[in-house]
Amino acid sequence: MADLSYTKAIDKIKQHKTVVGVVGLGRVGEQVAMLATSGMFESVGLDTSAERIKHVRKIKSFEATTNQKKLRRCSIFVICVQTPLDSQNKPDYNFLIDACKTISNCLKKEDLVVVESTVGPGTTEGLIAPLLEESGLKAGKDFWLAFCPERLDLGNKRWKVEQIPRVIGGINKESGLIAKAFYQEILDAEVTLLGSPALAEAAKLIENTFRDLNIAFVNELAMCFDKLKIDLSEVIKGASTKPFGYMPFFPGPGVGGDCIPVNPYYLLEKIEEAGPGPKLLRYAREINESMPSYLVERLKDGLKNAGESLEGAEIALLGIAYKANTNDPSNSPSFKIISRLEEEGARLKIFDPLIPAYSNKNSIEDVVEGAKGVIVATPHEEFLKISPKDLRSKGVKVFVDARNAYNKDAFKREGIVYVGIGRS
Repeated sequence: MADLSYTKAIDKIKQHKTVVGVVGLGRVGEQVAMLATSGMFESVGLDTSAERIKHVRKIKSFEATTNQKKLRRCSIFVICVQTPLDSQNKPDYNFLIDACKTISNCLKKEDLVVVESTVGPGTTEGLIAPLLEESGLKAGKDFWLAFCPERLDLGNKRWKVEQIPRVIGGINKESGLIAKAFYQEILDAEVTLLGSPALAEAAKLIENTFRDLNIAFVNELAMCFDKLKIDLSEVIKGASTKPFGYMPFFPGPGVGGDCIPVNPYYLLEKIEEAGPGPKLLRYAREINESMPSYLVERLKDGLKNAGESLEGAEIALLGIAYKANTNDPSNSPSFKIISRLEEEGARLKIFDPLIPAYSNKNSIEDVVEGAKGVIVATPHEEFLKISPKDLRSKGVKVFVDARNAYNKDAFKREGIVYVGIGRS
């Protein structure tokens, strides 16, 4: 048993007598710092990007800084840096390593370190703990260490971040209990304590790998049902009437975001270190990665049916964000769609009202004017108001509904070739 009084540490947390330091002020870190501040903790947010700090300072109520020395007065550290993939689809822990080294320079006895960044099973104990112990302190004895995976769903109005249940795995029992006490102070949700960091790390990965697998399943069905001339949307509607044993997933142009297309590779790496990897996980990734190309092939077929060719044609792409009504382009399928269209010789016009930096047109009217084909890759609310009649008047021949969000019959009535995903 640790020789520190963990009950004393819990009491300090409950009395809000600790300063919380959040390392990494991306979307996750920003939310954690806001939760801590709302929970009546003094909070300090650290990021290496001066531009990000400038943005956060404009709208948030906690201290944001690039000065690592500001962390010295903190006794709770939450690591929220990004953990992307490298060019070989292997986990890139460079930001995480830097964060751990920064904290090790500030770490004191009886401090708590919590990792929210997504990692492979065993990383907290195998990589993070040794880096923090460069401080001369021992994890689980001199300071507390736990893993609590972030759960954030952008644009979800039903589930606010403070309402989402969380899981925690401590490097020892005391670490888990102290971390749980902290999250109970800043959340209005259940906090479940697991037996180790590896269990919590794996829980995070299977949550999103589950989604990736099921999206791949319906995407493969969509490609099959296109051949059979069966409307998968109606099939899913029918299957969803079963009140048990079924959960609807929907086809689309691929998978985006920082989690779903990334997390399976973290799981695969660890599994393959122990032996042959699972075929299903890799095949699901291949299917979802192939969807942008499939969508472009469907567009080509639609243009051919309309007597047009993709090469040299003006094509309007609406939506860069990976998710409707958000401004996050992370790993968006739209980028691969753009690359494929350019390879085919199309002339591209792009518009996303929520991410103007990626747009070369300023309105729906501008982007569809003169376009032979229109692709709605991200069905922002503004895009759902698109009128088939207006598109016809601007010369549009083919409409690609990448998320099956529109009434296909309305386009057909206007003489526009409608292309859905698994929805002929």
